[in-house]
Amino acid sequence: NVMLGEHSYYLLISASYIDLDGNSQVYQKEFSFEIDISLFQAGFPLDIDSEVRSAPIIADFDNDGDNEIVFADYAGNVRMIKDGVEVEDTAVVSMRYPGGALGVIEASTSSYPGFERRIEIVGDKGSVVLEDNRIEFWHFSEEFPEDERIRIDEPKVDISGGTSDPRAISTEGHRLQIMDLVDAIRENRAPTISGSEGRKAVQMVQAVYESAWKGEAVDL
Repeated sequence: NVMLGEHSYYLLISASYIDLDGNSQVYQKEFSFEIDISLFQAGFPLDIDSEVRSAPIIADFDNDGDNEIVFADYAGNVRMIKDGVEVEDTAVVSMRYPGGALGVIEASTSSYPGFERRIEIVGDKGSVVLEDNRIEFWHFSEEFPEDERIRIDEPKVDISGGTSDPRAISTEGHRLQIMDLVDAIRENRAPTISGSEGRKAVQMVQAVYESAWKGEAVDL
């Protein structure tokens, strides 16, 4: 129930300790600062380019101890605001490749209880399914002797995506990539994944945002 306006605060830090000579000492330091309480907090007012008449829902949807603000606008969008910034909890992207192939990217942080990262490549001559770094499906109309070995081989390292717990995301992928970069410098060769290849993923994400903002397809 803090009133709007500027408020002064004082912070006193006090500690007792024994110095190197064995003498008891007391440390004290006082800090003063001011906080301006207003309706214009960080990230607000928020421009959403559409009319809003509904009352928002305020709740801790991701169980991190901080409340999010969720509301819908007249354009048919459901929006979530976290820490004064609008965030997405679900995204679906439709893509068409130069050769005519179609692709779909689905990502969500609101699907209980969370799922492993999954890549599916499906064609008229075969299909492959990858979950995290495990090959779960590998079948082709024309089989080769090494296909069976690929199907039964276990991954040498565990690179988990963490599913519903971000703290469980494996760092092994980062370690291997850094090791490859160090080896590339020592061996005077290009890294397995170059910087230009890494930028392509960022360009795709930027294109998704641009397409959603403009309401039209974006060429890459």
